[in-house]
Amino acid sequence: MNRKIELIIKSEVFSIIFVAISFLLSFILKNNINSYARTLFNEFYRQEKVDILFCGASHISHGINPQIADSMLNASTYNTGTPSQRIEATYAIIEQAIKLYDLKKIYLEIDFAVVSTTSFKDSKGFKANYIVGENIKDLKVKYNLYKTMSSPKYYLNHILPIGKDKMISLNPKDIVNKIRAIISGAYYRAEYSNEDTIYAGKGCVMDLNSIEDGTFSNNSFEKPIPIKDFVEDWKSMIKKIINKCEEKKIELVFFSMPQSDFYLNEKSNFDDFHFYIKNFLAENNYDYYDFCLANPDILPLKDHHYSDDNHLSKDGIELWTNVFCKWASGEISDEEMFFSSYEEKMKKMASQIFGLILSLEQDTNNLKITSIDNNNSNDVITYDVNYIIDGETIPVAINSRENTFSMPSNKTLTVEVFSYLNDKQQNHCKEIFTVF
Repeated sequence: MNRKIELIIKSEVFSIIFVAISFLLSFILKNNINSYARTLFNEFYRQEKVDILFCGASHISHGINPQIADSMLNASTYNTGTPSQRIEATYAIIEQAIKLYDLKKIYLEIDFAVVSTTSFKDSKGFKANYIVGENIKDLKVKYNLYKTMSSPKYYLNHILPIGKDKMISLNPKDIVNKIRAIISGAYYRAEYSNEDTIYAGKGCVMDLNSIEDGTFSNNSFEKPIPIKDFVEDWKSMIKKIINKCEEKKIELVFFSMPQSDFYLNEKSNFDDFHFYIKNFLAENNYDYYDFCLANPDILPLKDHHYSDDNHLSKDGIELWTNVFCKWASGEISDEEMFFSSYEEKMKKMASQIFGLILSLEQDTNNLKITSIDNNNSNDVITYDVNYIIDGETIPVAINSRENTFSMPSNKTLTVEVFSYLNDKQQNHCKEIFTVF
């Protein structure tokens, strides 16, 4: 009997020591000293009040500027967008916010890039959820998130501070920087510093870099939105958010942030997604406000208003926030703001080339240029093409209607293309290729 008691005590002591060491190592090794998610949560818990909550993934953190919105909407607003945030994490944030603040309204962004295509029980990657879960203070909310987001076989990974997707880094430079931040106190202040990005407060992150007008390009095609793969778990969680907001008498508004027309046209099936969401929400007695369908006369976003093909830059955030708040306050009506479909928007806009896809044809060394456009009038599209090899610019085509060109073998080169619509320049882009 004494032997059994001794084994039990030793096991308990070992477990306590193991967990303590794990927490200590996790604290030192976790590469999170410069995480805007930590910064926005740190500030979130220090708010006197929050009237309006903006929820979603990175489009939200790179979306509304609360410093502008607070004044225009005469309310205290806050952004809770984190990288690739999944819907179950959004629900956890809403639960945490309800426990802290007397929310009046929630704007929930629907981003097709993070609509779940894998059921929760089949999920294997958890980094996006850990980013949220580790910053949730309420233990019950945290527990429910970790319980919901996967099958039971991953529960131990959720509980232990060191594990898969826990942002652990063994890079000596990262470890030294973490220790310095802890000693200096910067870690506890949750300061966010990036030479290309500024934290503007209340969850708003602004990218200082922007796309130069007329330079959108890609070297491969975007895949269509996988609507048929959307899972019921995602729908169920949306309904759970609806029920929670109705229970707490919080107004809930579903919307989508504007994204570049280059990106949306690349996807090729954006209207299918729009009406999928619109119909689903209508079945639950909610409207859907899709700012990808916004009238460009009212929301005149150009390439430089984006930091990439689907996130707004600093200038874009400021423009968008002002227009959004005018719409939210009723100064701009739905009829003025939105087209009925993305197809209608494209037809109503003047013909233009939004960007170019420069790709290698399969099984050949040929360069293929694909124009991403809304050429409603079948206007003439032409190209100037240059190859830049070892610093030398080699003209390949001038004012050509052709879109396929032979490439030199066994070379790494830069392809430069100018595109024209009825002899008026639309784009100037460059892509690097290695041809074997």
